[in-house]
Amino acid sequence: MSGIATATVNGLTRVLEKAMIVLVTAMMVSLFWQVFTRFVIKVPAIWTEEIARYTFIYLVMIGAALGVRNSVHFGVTIFSDKLKGRTRDLYHRFVINGVILICAVFLVYYGLEFTRMYGLNRVSPTFLTPMAWVFGIVPFSGGLMVIFSIYNMAYGDYSADPHAHSEERTA
Repeated sequence: MSGIATATVNGLTRVLEKAMIVLVTAMMVSLFWQVFTRFVIKVPAIWTEEIARYTFIYLVMIGAALGVRNSVHFGVTIFSDKLKGRTRDLYHRFVINGVILICAVFLVYYGLEFTRMYGLNRVSPTFLTPMAWVFGIVPFSGGLMVIFSIYNMAYGDYSADPHAHSEERTA
């Protein structure tokens, strides 16, 4: 079962990473076009600001989910840095990923509620599309965080000291 789960999660991760490349490219192209039309042509393209804003929102939310997948999310490590071996593994596996899981469930639930209440009856100013397309990334990324935190709880290995290799670099 772990082979199927790992292959599925790794495939999903690759798809999300490729989506991030597309989103970054779209944001950079729209920002370049905005600067070009504003300062060179002197007739600003108004749609570029909206594209940049929405791609940035998508980048942040998908990036947060990928941070959970790779366990590179931010955290206060004053306590966890003192843990070693099995204790460290259990702490990261169940406490850290458990808190992430609970928060991700809230993102899914309240993100769906917010999208339903406000996203379906509001439209974007330039494209006149429902704002649900923008707000929907919150429950979507929350769902990804749920998947990734459950995967990390089941198959993650946190027993290694994350700072062990940093001492070699300073010596």
